[in-house]
Amino acid sequence: MKHKHHPRRYLLTFLLLLYAAVGFLTWQSLQHRQQAAQMALQEQGRHDLQQLTRLVDNLLQQRQNQLSAISEFLDLRPQGIRELIAKTPIITDVLVLENRRLRYPVPETQTPLSAHEQQFVSAMTPLINDPSLLRQNADDDNHPAQAFGWFVGRHRQQTTLLYWQQQADNQRILVFALSYAVFRAEVIAGIDDLQLPGLLRL
Repeated sequence: MKHKHHPRRYLLTFLLLLYAAVGFLTWQSLQHRQQAAQMALQEQGRHDLQQLTRLVDNLLQQRQNQLSAISEFLDLRPQGIRELIAKTPIITDVLVLENRRLRYPVPETQTPLSAHEQQFVSAMTPLINDPSLLRQNADDDNHPAQAFGWFVGRHRQQTTLLYWQQQADNQRILVFALSYAVFRAEVIAGIDDLQLPGLLRL
C-alpha cells in the first residue's frame, strides 16, 4: 500500500524550521550586538575615567604651583594671612604649625578667633596634634629639605581639600584649605570642555 504524501504538511514543517532558524540567528545577532555595544560602552567609560583623572591631576598641579608660590612669600603675621584669604577665592582657611605648635589662627588680645576660625581649628585638631597624618600622601619631589602634599579632610560637613608644605628645615608647616565649591566648579567646567560622550558626561 502506497503512503500518501502531504506536501502541505512538509511545507509547514519546513517553514517552521526555517522560522526557528531565522529566529535563532536573529537572537544570536542581537546578543552579539548587545555584547559589542556593552564592550564599547565599557571602553568609553574607561576612556572617560582616564580623561577625568588627567583633568583633576592637572588642576591639582596648577593649584600646587600657585600655593607653593604663595607660601614662599607669605606674610605670616595674622593680618597678612587674613588678607591673603580675603583676596584668594580658592583659599578658605590657613593653618600655620611651628615646632609642633599652632601659630595661626590663635586668639590675640585685640582680635579673638571668629566663629568660623574656631570651627576650623576644632575640625583640624587631629592634624594639629599629630602633623604626621599629613604625610600619608607626601610627595617630596626630590627636595629632601621640603615636603608637601595633599590631604582630604572634613570640615562643616563638607569635604575639605588641604595642601600642606613644610618650611624652615621642616620646623614649620603651612596648611591651606581650598574651597570645595570653587574646586568642584573648576572640575565641572573642565568636564564640560572635554565633552565626554560616555557615562561620565555631565
